[in-house]
Amino acid sequence: MELNMATDKYKSEKIIFEEAQRAAVAATAKWLSEHPGEWFPCGFASVKIKPARGKFVSFLKEEKIGHVDTDYGGYIIYNPSRNPTQSMYAKQAGAQAFADVLRRIGIKAYAQAQID
Repeated sequence: MELNMATDKYKSEKIIFEEAQRAAVAATAKWLSEHPGEWFPCGFASVKIKPARGKFVSFLKEEKIGHVDTDYGGYIIYNPSRNPTQSMYAKQAGAQAFADVLRRIGIKAYAQAQID
């Protein structure tokens, strides 16, 4: 995902996002390589940041990455690995890796998945 970043206002948040996304891409690719041909169950995965506030969430909003969860609160980043696989487990591995990076720096985040 290409980031706009007109200013350096969110320089550290951009670095955090890119690190988390790299982790998500690697985790999804690893799962797919370890489970060739497995796509069932088909589904979705995302990362939820709750509460949806702070500089990192402001960065996501400014970059138009994700959206506010108007039903249950928080901020959602859908399929952070951006992998087009249908495998829920592969996408979930990526979402978990993304959330792990955020949690290591103190952002309350967790992965969630749903069968399609």
